[in-house]
Amino acid sequence: MTAVITALSFTSLDVGGLHRYAAPLLTASFSVALAGLIAEILPTDPPTDPGLRWIVRVGDVALWVLLLALLPGTLWRDADRLRDRWDHKIASDMRTAAYGNMQAAVPADRSILVVLDHLFLLDYRRNRVFNVDVPGVASPDPGMPFFQGPAALAEYLKSLDIGFVAYRDFAVASGCLYRRDMWQEQSQDGTALWREHARYYLDLMNSLESLAAEPSTIYSANGLRVIALL
Repeated sequence: MTAVITALSFTSLDVGGLHRYAAPLLTASFSVALAGLIAEILPTDPPTDPGLRWIVRVGDVALWVLLLALLPGTLWRDADRLRDRWDHKIASDMRTAAYGNMQAAVPADRSILVVLDHLFLLDYRRNRVFNVDVPGVASPDPGMPFFQGPAALAEYLKSLDIGFVAYRDFAVASGCLYRRDMWQEQSQDGTALWREHARYYLDLMNSLESLAAEPSTIYSANGLRVIALL
């Protein structure tokens, strides 16, 4: 039922998007239904008829043989995946060092708004970090101002005691969400949902770049920047 409601609610998503949200619910429902079915069809007591009992035993043996025959292949395939991924780093040492240098530009214990790709490289014990994620969806009251210019954004952040903004170079055509070229394309050719999202992404990018154009930029290297909200 939840999967159906999800599919009906997300009317702007394509099939892949719907599958992303509905699949976990459907998988859980299927697992519960399968467990219930097995509980219903398994006899609580072995049959008294010798012929039926023999058939049940043959079925049990066949299932165990099938399981033991398939298990080695499954384990081998999983081990193969682990070998391929063993010691594989999501971010290079150079990227890790770049994030460390960027965060070091912000005094310890100060709050940061971040618009970055590799959030897991930040030291969350050193600073309180606010991740934008999807602009315009959710933010602390009274809500992040959009389409009001960079000054309104700076005042809003300072009202929350957020004195710094760390962000990636939006002109670099890589990464997942925070790239200007992708959202410019979505603003023209995307679905209704992505066209609406694009407005907020591009407005946030414009505001941050306007703030960075002032003397408030305290760090700029390796495609990463930090703004101090003076």
